[in-house]
Amino acid sequence: CYFVGGTIIAVTLTVLYGSGVNFTFHLKTIPEKDCNHPSRTTAINKFGRRGKTSSAFKNALLPEYNVRQSFTEAIGECSAKGNTPPLLLTPVGTIAVQANHGFIYRIPYDTFFDREYGNTRNLDLRLRAGDRSRLPPGSWVTLEEAEQEIYIMPDEKLTGSHKFVLVAVDPADNKMKTHDVITIK
Repeated sequence: CYFVGGTIIAVTLTVLYGSGVNFTFHLKTIPEKDCNHPSRTTAINKFGRRGKTSSAFKNALLPEYNVRQSFTEAIGECSAKGNTPPLLLTPVGTIAVQANHGFIYRIPYDTFFDREYGNTRNLDLRLRAGDRSRLPPGSWVTLEEAEQEIYIMPDEKLTGSHKFVLVAVDPADNKMKTHDVITIK
């Protein structure tokens, strides 16, 4: 890390790949410039921006590491202040089930990622109707929050597609949502 005027100016890079494996490393070669100086920003952006990893960085780590996403974070005087909301990594998408057959869907650990708290297992989840309203008591679809499982108990009159919203909440009450569908055949 560089020390300029008693403060550290460096960058931490976290890379996600594979089955729940993350690794973090510190970059020491970031230009010693003001936080928003173009040469500093250009150097950092070579790794990616806003959670999207650059193809050049992904290719540099192949074939040993198939990088799914990376995050950069400044250390010291250039660090972002405060807690950040969770990120959506892998939306649930469509869950297909048969009418009159119960189904349990375990929400994957990599659906969300929070920089401060980690993967989905460290976040609270909420399931809402497609219009974001609470599901009624006794609904045919419920979320078992502790297990992070969606219980689906459809009957024939529910045949078709039903929208729902899955919300991840970190301990600081920051939220991220994904709009998904349950299709009943």
